[in-house]
Amino acid sequence: MISALEGQLQAAGTSARFWLTPLLNHSASASSAARVVEQFYFVNRAFVLGLPFYLRTLAKELNRPWDTSQSADREELEEVFAAVAKILADESQAGGVHGGRFLHHNLLLRLAEPFGADAEGLRTGRVTPTAATTRVVHQIHSSLTDPCHIAGVAAIAAVERIALPMILSMKDFFVSAAPASGQSPPSAHQLEHLDLHIALEVDHANETQSLVSMVRFNGDLEAVARSHAHGVVQSFHDFWLQFSVGAEG
Repeated sequence: MISALEGQLQAAGTSARFWLTPLLNHSASASSAARVVEQFYFVNRAFVLGLPFYLRTLAKELNRPWDTSQSADREELEEVFAAVAKILADESQAGGVHGGRFLHHNLLLRLAEPFGADAEGLRTGRVTPTAATTRVVHQIHSSLTDPCHIAGVAAIAAVERIALPMILSMKDFFVSAAPASGQSPPSAHQLEHLDLHIALEVDHANETQSLVSMVRFNGDLEAVARSHAHGVVQSFHDFWLQFSVGAEG
């Protein structure tokens, strides 16, 4: 029998398949695609750069003296640390058509050129997140910096469960979107961010599912986990909703 949290995450993964449907049902313009690139950059960056904060919290906890009676708790925390460290490592390197080490939100910026997104503005702060994007960023930051490590487990599991259906839909969207004037459709090099994640997110979803089944949500901890998972999923749902009105814009 699956836990209430696992059931919640499974439902989120199913619903995420439909979040980009309004975008996919339109002939998207270059400006529409550019807006998605710019706003998703903030979300992807918040997750990648939030993971070290979470690992720091776990490391501080693991570095304190532990009583022998707490060995099971310590082993569980070490498992969480190892799983999240692997996800961070995956989010910081690239293989495929162009190997090397790249933070994945920077890989996303390769899609700026074909659609005319303002990559330099993202780096300098000239481009700013919308209210819906800011809510996702704040939710991720809140969960990954919460003193209770269960909040981070739930948030990471939620992100990884909805990531694959989002990335698959995003690739369909960018491949079908019209390029900016004078530009060619995105190349394999420019689509690498999405291609990498299509492969990675299968592993990440399986790994976080195993993590959720291993962690003991004693007492009120499952309620804490479900609250943070819900916050993440709802904020991502609202993030995509902002693009559903005026998809040509």
